Amino acid sequence: MIPLTKPIDFKEVSRITGLSRTTIYTYEREGNFPKRTALTQRAVRWEESEVMQWVADRRTNPVAPDETIHKVRAKKAEKHEQRAL
Repeated sequence: MIPLTKPIDFKEVSRITGLSRTTIYTYEREGNFPKRTALTQRAVRWEESEVMQWVADRRTNPVAPDETIHKVRAKKAEKHEQRAL
């Protein structure tokens, strides 16, 4: 069993990971981020050790960038240039 560390709130999770609320919740929904625990109806926490392990795993196995983002940005830039002409 993994020893539990202190529970941390979203602000601390965001500070540690550098990720936005939307990204964290998206990764969590996809199963790519530690699950949060609901303390009350409005208060959720993550285990600090799990978040730190997730960050360490990302450093050793980085995720490849999404190439579709660059294609979309290139298309938008091309359209913008055509309008300027």
